[in-house]
Amino acid sequence: MPTIINNSTFLDAYGAGQYTSQQYQAVAAATLSTDARVLGDANQAITDLFQYGPTASTFSAVGHDTQITVGLMLERAAPQSQLDNLLGGSWGQRQAALAAFPDQAAVWATYGADVGTYNTVQGQIQAALAGIGGADPFAAATAAGYISTAADRTIWLTVNHDQFTALFNSALFEIKNSNPNAGGTTIAWTGNLALNDAISSSSAAAIQGVWIERGAALTNPLVTASTLVAPTLGPLGIGNATEGKVVATPAAIAAGYHFPLPTSVATDAVALVETTYGSPAALTSRPPGAASPEPEAARAPHCSA
Repeated sequence: MPTIINNSTFLDAYGAGQYTSQQYQAVAAATLSTDARVLGDANQAITDLFQYGPTASTFSAVGHDTQITVGLMLERAAPQSQLDNLLGGSWGQRQAALAAFPDQAAVWATYGADVGTYNTVQGQIQAALAGIGGADPFAAATAAGYISTAADRTIWLTVNHDQFTALFNSALFEIKNSNPNAGGTTIAWTGNLALNDAISSSSAAAIQGVWIERGAALTNPLVTASTLVAPTLGPLGIGNATEGKVVATPAAIAAGYHFPLPTSVATDAVALVETTYGSPAALTSRPPGAASPEPEAARAPHCSA
């Protein structure tokens, strides 16, 4: 029996409260449904939210070569109470708690996912997708720069239409609007996601979050400023203005921070954090002909529910 992931409709992900209760109910009603009318009503409810001014949007099935990257976030190995105790302490208490671990591996063995659970979930996903045409979803995500480890608690997959349907019991569809200002094509899905029954109930319970690697912005209702505000001249607040200005050259600033450090000074590993999930491969690439070595990312960010 598929396990429904509550609150995982397209509107939960991107609706931003701009939908009506009737629209949400129409979308949610399509969960695990095979009724063509119910599915059509759900798709239309989402599509209506992408009307741009007087120009209506249309929806259609996506091509089988369409790919979408999905991240499944697993629960931490440590109980929530242990994490709460860590985060509830002062800065000094948190540092002391982390310093008590013998090494970094012990930190992530505690605050990452349980390795056994992680491997079990990953294996069951592989079983769910066995025999479905398309590239290896794990390898495709890795090739794009996504990091899947128990320490990061995240299993990344880049799936096509058929693989998405097999894994989540929901069909992808695309929404288009002919208005050039509407923002192009949007990929959406029908109803709540429901994990393939090859994924056991215990594994489904260990999955604490789902990240769909897509952006979407509803255009109906079109939210615009009805009244323009002319800001007054001068500082807008204490956060962006000060009377005590310091004018210094880059060299003077560097000297104040003793920068750059000489090569003889040992430092800890430096983590590079990519703020845009759309291009994680940029973390490990450099322009052709660049002489400097590639940076090493100590830990890539992840999302959790």
